[in-house]
Amino acid sequence: MLVAGKKYLIAFILFFLLHQNKTDAQRIIKYSDKNFGYTVIRDSIFSADYMNEHDSVVKQIIITRLKNNKVVQEIKPKEQGVTRWFGKNFLVQDANFDGFNDIMLYQYGKGINSTYLVWLYNPAKNKFEECEQLENITSPEFDYSKKLIYSNWKGGAGYFGNGIYIYKNGKYILLFSLEVERSEHKKDTVLLTQKTLTTNGKLIKESKYYPNVEGFRLFDSLSLRKQ
Repeated sequence: MLVAGKKYLIAFILFFLLHQNKTDAQRIIKYSDKNFGYTVIRDSIFSADYMNEHDSVVKQIIITRLKNNKVVQEIKPKEQGVTRWFGKNFLVQDANFDGFNDIMLYQYGKGINSTYLVWLYNPAKNKFEECEQLENITSPEFDYSKKLIYSNWKGGAGYFGNGIYIYKNGKYILLFSLEVERSEHKKDTVLLTQKTLTTNGKLIKESKYYPNVEGFRLFDSLSLRKQ
């Protein structure tokens, strides 16, 4: 048993050493658009649970203007959850429909409950500025044809919702949201809550109890993704 344990330890050490160079190489990832280059510097954390993958946090984002290769900004992101690197960790896209790319860095969550750190490009200042308002919108998805932002979240099997936002006058404004929650006080019922922005800018909230099946069906029929 002791010999087998030593063999396992030696194998683990060899594996770690063989993959160390790979880990170092993965710490810098580069992106670009037509104006800027983005160098993302990660701190990789070796994960024993995933022998061929590495968890990481982003320590720095270096932004370079491509036409003269000059560094114009360095960003040190605030706290993020440790995560394995995947396709949507760092996004370069227009997040406020002004025709300029912005940058988004995956922060917390999983799938439908993801949040991002966001920096919007300010052409007047030639600078990317953090946008906490968009950071508070869960799992944002952008509809560029309608200039809308969709949000979805889930708090459990019987508690979830979605919302739809516009960007106007420098702010993200909620137009409509819908959430459903199983009732703790009324058996076999759910509480459906709807918020709607009126033409005069007032957000109206309406809540009503429904039988389970009817409530969930109504939520599906009103789902913002189907509009």
